[in-house]
Amino acid sequence: MKHIKTLLICMSLPLMWLVSCEKSPEVEGWTSMSKHFITQYYMPSGGDTIIIMPRLSDLDNKEIPKNSYFFGIICQNPIDGDDPEMMGRYADTAFYRGIPTPNAYDAIGKTIVDITIKAVDNYNDNHPAGACLDDISYITYASYWPFIQNGYNKVTDHDPELSGTTYDVQYGYTPYRECIADMEPMILTALLSNKYFPLPRDEESSPRKYGVNAWLGTLSMSESPESSEMPEIEVTVTFDDGTVFISRSSFEDLPELPKG
Repeated sequence: MKHIKTLLICMSLPLMWLVSCEKSPEVEGWTSMSKHFITQYYMPSGGDTIIIMPRLSDLDNKEIPKNSYFFGIICQNPIDGDDPEMMGRYADTAFYRGIPTPNAYDAIGKTIVDITIKAVDNYNDNHPAGACLDDISYITYASYWPFIQNGYNKVTDHDPELSGTTYDVQYGYTPYRECIADMEPMILTALLSNKYFPLPRDEESSPRKYGVNAWLGTLSMSESPESSEMPEIEVTVTFDDGTVFISRSSFEDLPELPKG
C-alpha cells in the first residue's frame, strides 16, 4: 500500500505541473512567479526632493486639467518589492496564483500624510503672495492600495470621471482626485518612472547608484491665475515617518542624462 501511495504521488506531480503551466500563460515581457505585486518601492529620504513644474494647459488633451502643475519626486533609494517588512506592511504577501504579472509595478513605500501649497507670487485677487492655496488645489493620482487589499482584484468603485484616463488603463490602478484641504493619506501611490541619472559616489569604493524621476500626479487649481503663466508655488510634502520635502515650482525641465 505504501508503494502504491508513493506511485500515485509521483504520477500526480506532472499533472500538477501541467495545471500550473496552464494557469500561467506566456505573455511577452511578463513574469508569472511573483509572490508580491509591487516590484519596487521608492523610499523618500534625505537628499531626495520633489519637483513641481507648470503643465501646458493649451494642449488638446482632456487628461491635463487647465491651471495645473506636474508633481513628481526624485528618489535615490529603491527597495525591492520582496522586502519582508514592506510586504508585511501592505499585506502584499500572496499575489502568486498562477497569474502573469507585469514587471514594472512601482510605488512609494512611505505614506504621504500631508501636502501644503503656498503662493510664492500673487496667484489671483483671492490668493496674494504668501497665501495658502490648499482650498483651490486638487491632486489627481493613482494607488495600488485598494487593488492589493481587495485580494488582487481590480476596484471599479471610484469617480467615473477619472475612468479611461492614464490612471485607469493599467491593471490594478485606482484613480483619485482630492482637494488638498481635505486630502486623505496617499497610500501606495503608483509611480510612472521617467528617467535615471547618476548620483555622486565614491569612485573607489561605492557602486554606481541611480536615482529616478517619477510622476506622482497632477496638481490642478480650481481658480484661474491672474497671469497667463502659472505663478510660482511652494509645495510641502510630509511623509508618515516625519520626512519633509519643500520645493518651489520651476519652468525648467530636468536635464537629459544617460540611463543606467
